[in-house]
Amino acid sequence: MDGAKSKNYPFIITPIKKIVGNRLPSKREVLGYFLYFPNVNKKTISVSASMCATHLIEIWSKTNILIKHTCHIVTRIKKLHTKWMNVNKNKNRISTTQNNDEAAFVESLNYLFDISLANALNSDLSKEEKDFLVTQREMDCSRTVIPNFKKVIPKNTRSNNKKVIEFKELERRTGKKLESLSSTDDSSHNTSHSEFECDIEKPTTSKTRLKIMTPHLTSALDRTNVSNRNATYILAAILTNSDTEIKDVSISKDTIRRARISDRKIISEEILNLFKPHCTLMVTLGLHSDGKMLPSDKKYVVDRLAVIVSVDGNTKLLGVP
Repeated sequence: MDGAKSKNYPFIITPIKKIVGNRLPSKREVLGYFLYFPNVNKKTISVSASMCATHLIEIWSKTNILIKHTCHIVTRIKKLHTKWMNVNKNKNRISTTQNNDEAAFVESLNYLFDISLANALNSDLSKEEKDFLVTQREMDCSRTVIPNFKKVIPKNTRSNNKKVIEFKELERRTGKKLESLSSTDDSSHNTSHSEFECDIEKPTTSKTRLKIMTPHLTSALDRTNVSNRNATYILAAILTNSDTEIKDVSISKDTIRRARISDRKIISEEILNLFKPHCTLMVTLGLHSDGKMLPSDKKYVVDRLAVIVSVDGNTKLLGVP
């Protein structure tokens, strides 16, 4: 116990507000900057890792070295934090394994937190930049300063600039053509305008597909307890044997589902409209009741009473109490 109380903890990290200096940060600096957000600003782990990754990208942008995507940088920061948490959790344990883990982790903290691509050395870097990256990966980076590299425009940026220039040139030519059209007389204007329209492709409108879902079909599918997916198979088989092309008919699962919902509303409204006895006249309503074996909420069948009313040859189910 005395040895545990007097044990040193060199892996304890102090939160730092900002990574200072003109050098690529080490794992200790990244971990300290990351811990500043949850410990001081009370941010979540995910938000803290994202903010730390943004600052790392700003630092590495001083070089021409290709770096990983932001999501992969965030993952590496979280892994470093998890490893530190595991070592810190067992700091009071006295064992050879714990001592070796602590020594290896403390030694790794002084090395570079590398976010460069694995094939960064195969990219279009100068010899000085490649030597700098190799040195950073192999030795302690606490005293290595970032050299003043010549800033290189990425290839994708060059292509984007080229596209912008081409678009502006096309816009300029189109503007001149429109000005020439407006300056001509009516006859030449009509001719030039028609020629100009020929150069522009007219948008093609998609062919409207046929809808075969009807309230009667919806009622039949509901009575037979056919699902939307199975209804797609059935309708596709029927259309295959008919003269109608399947590609010209809308029979997707979602289309059938929306059509059945709409048709059920139509059927419900028709039922309500049909069953409207004239209240101003003396109308005799017939009340019927009969026992039915129906399933209950507890997954077994019970005897329930169905109440039905009839008038003018029409019947209406009032409820099953």
